[in-house]
Amino acid sequence: MMWMSMPPISATFVTDLNFNDEVKGLAFSPAGALYAAVGAQLPSGEFPPKKLYRVDNLGQPAVLVGTMDLTGVAALEFGADGTL
Repeated sequence: MMWMSMPPISATFVTDLNFNDEVKGLAFSPAGALYAAVGAQLPSGEFPPKKLYRVDNLGQPAVLVGTMDLTGVAALEFGADGTL
């Protein structure tokens, strides 16, 4: 059996996302910007368009980039060329 020892890590609070809906996916762009896909299923069972936000790392509120007319968004990923 092998044991590993890792140094403690620390985290820095950057902003309160303060979304009323569920965060469905997070991804960093190649430029280092953090994006969040946000949305939730309505009580009627319908899925409204998901919203895409850019999260500022300086403690400012997240900025709405736009809506995505997609259902079932579970993750975000940027390609090597920077395309979301």
